[in-house]
Amino acid sequence: MTPARFSECLLHIRWTPINIASALQCELLWIEAMEAGNEEVSAGLAAWLETLAQAHEALPPPTTTVPDRNIAPLLQFDIQDTRGDCQEFCV
Repeated sequence: MTPARFSECLLHIRWTPINIASALQCELLWIEAMEAGNEEVSAGLAAWLETLAQAHEALPPPTTTVPDRNIAPLLQFDIQDTRGDCQEFCV
């Protein structure tokens, strides 16, 4: 896998180098090295990324929009302060 295809796969999957490093439980420096072409992408990792990228290319996110509604009431909640009084906050 070329460095360009590696980066392209991450874009299709919507992952940053930090995301894939977290998913693989590896050092970010290793991911950055593969992205820069200083480390080779293993065949197994390349196959996995290609499969994920192809799935994301074939199944893009829905294009429907969220209904236009007032969600402010959903964002209100009670928080108890240190004195024991409840106060209503709107985020």
